[in-house]
Amino acid sequence: MSRFGFEMRLADAPRATARLAPVVLAAAAIAACSNSLETASLAKLQVPELPKIELPEATPPVVGTPTEVYTRIARGALSCWFGANGPLKATHIFHAEAEPPHKGGRAQIVIHEKDLTAPSPRGLKAYRVQIAPDGERTTIAVENLKLAKPLGDAMEQDVRRWGVGEIGCREAAPAWTAAAPAPTAGPAGGPHAGPPEASGSARR
Repeated sequence: MSRFGFEMRLADAPRATARLAPVVLAAAAIAACSNSLETASLAKLQVPELPKIELPEATPPVVGTPTEVYTRIARGALSCWFGANGPLKATHIFHAEAEPPHKGGRAQIVIHEKDLTAPSPRGLKAYRVQIAPDGERTTIAVENLKLAKPLGDAMEQDVRRWGVGEIGCREAAPAWTAAAPAPTAGPAGGPHAGPPEASGSARR
């Protein structure tokens, strides 16, 4: 290449740069506009709120030895379920068996339907509460066998209250009533008259 040709190309360089400048500026403007649109789109994008997760409340621990827990529950049942205004007074019978403390204190409370046609008025099992030792703890198991669900649920709430150390009946106890069996002639049965005593062997 001649010196003259090289000098001509150097002279054309500013012109080429001038021609490319608008292209570069346009590309920069497009890139800036694109970034602005993306930013605006992100600003308008609404992140959905995550649902609140509520953890269930921890169940309070059962308070006392199996014999102590059994005594509270049995006395509460006789006072609140079979008392003067109790929902089971006229239709059911209270029955309980409990081991002595030195044998572990395992106990079972069974609510029977009152059957006046049988030699013994203790009819079908309607509700059961089992109290058992578990190492250093005491466990309570409740089973509704034949009672209406609202009544059974209310009675379980009572059992749980007595299990954690509370005593007495609820102030606003629901007015649930058990379904009465067909009236028949025969000897009447009822709950134990006195407070329960832990004696005998618990039936499993």
